[in-house]
Amino acid sequence: MQELIGERKFKPFECVGTKKESLIAFYLSWKKGKGVGDKPFLLNYFERKVLVKYKSLEKESKKIMEAWNNQHNLPREFEKNFKKVVS
Repeated sequence: MQELIGERKFKPFECVGTKKESLIAFYLSWKKGKGVGDKPFLLNYFERKVLVKYKSLEKESKKIMEAWNNQHNLPREFEKNFKKVVS
C-alpha cells in the first residue's frame, strides 16, 4: 500500500493508477467502510497514518469521480453502469 500511494519509492504495478488515484481509491474504501464494524488492517493503517496527511481527499475524490475521458478500454456496458453509479 505504501508504494501505491507514494509513501515509499517503489511502485510495483504501474497499471493500477497514479499516486493520487491510489490515494483516492483507499480514501473511498475507507469512507465506505466507516462505521460498519471492524476495518481491514490496511484501512486501519490508512486511517491512522495516511489520512491525516491529506486533508483534501474528499474534494479530490469528487473531482476524479466526476471526470471522464473517452480514451479508455472500458467495455460500453461497463461504461454505462459506471456513469450511473458516479452521477
